[in-house]
Formats: sequence, structure tokens, C-alpha cells
Amino acid sequence: MTQSRMCSLYTIGCSLFRSANESERRQALLDDLITTEKRLEQAFAAKTTASHNRSNLLGTTSSGYGSQSANPWLMGEETDETRAVSTYDIRAQHQHVLKEQDRGLDALSKAVGRQREIAVDIAAEVDIHNDILGEISEEMERADGRLARETRNMKVILKKSKTHWCMWLLIVLLLIAIVTVAAVPAK
Repeated sequence: MTQSRMCSLYTIGCSLFRSANESERRQALLDDLITTEKRLEQAFAAKTTASHNRSNLLGTTSSGYGSQSANPWLMGEETDETRAVSTYDIRAQHQHVLKEQDRGLDALSKAVGRQREIAVDIAAEVDIHNDILGEISEEMERADGRLARETRNMKVILKKSKTHWCMWLLIVLLLIAIVTVAAVPAK
């Protein structure tokens, strides 16, 4: 369909519909259609090289390294290093990299597992030590109470007796009693 024929159809269409919005919409559609027709004619008429056809087919807008493309998976032209490598070799390299990553992840998993076991053991050990410290604290409170009681008894005895040899004897006996009480845990 030629451009003059399209314009005449548009004129006829505009006379049939009096709405301004409808006319604008149809004009926009007609402009898009004309632009698309021009692009198609240029694409069919152009004689291009095989590499240009390839880049157009893949959606690249320019050639060479760093080209922008409509396809986000394309990173530009293929390099000489990768051009000589077969698909099988690339797949084998990829599988090798994946196996290395799997081995690394397995080693990491084992290390994390060992750390978890160590953390569980440390937590159990801390619980045991907390229990021991609790028992020691209770024993210290009992011993402190007994020491305070014996000190009060000593004061009473000192008031009743003015002799010093009695006091020294009681102090020695008290020390022996304290050492004995501290050395033998009460159950």
C-alpha cells in the first residue's frame, strides 16, 4: 500500500468520524504504520555483510567489545580465546568449576558443622561450670554464716574471760574447725 493511498483513506476516515480524539488516534496509528513500512522497506533493500546480519539477528546495536544489545545475555563479540573452544569443552570447564565450588561448599559445610559441635560442647561445659559455681557460692554463704556466728561467740567468751591464753586457744580451735569445715564438703 503506498503512502498516497493511505493518506486518501485517512481523509475519507476523518470525514466519517467527527471526533477530534478519534482523528488524532487514527493519525497516530497511521504515522506508526508509515514508520514501520519504511523500516521494513529499508531492511529488505539493504545489502549487508554476514557479520552485520548476525548482529542484527542477535539484536546488537553496534559491533565490537562493549556493544549494547537488546539481548541482555550477549556480552559483545566472541573473543579469539573462546572462538577456538568447542561447546563440549566449555561445558566441561563449567562442570569442573561447579565441582570445585561443590567441594568448597562441602568443606565449608563440614567446618560449620564442626563449629556447631564445638559450640554445643562449650555450652554444655558452661552449664556444668555454672552449676559448680552455684554450689561453691552456697557453700561460701554457709561458711560465712558459721564464721560470723563463731566470731560472735568469741566476743562473748572474751568478755567473760579476761585471760589471753583462752582466747588464743579458741582462735586456734576455731581455725582448725574452719579448715575442717572447708575441706570436708557438707552433703
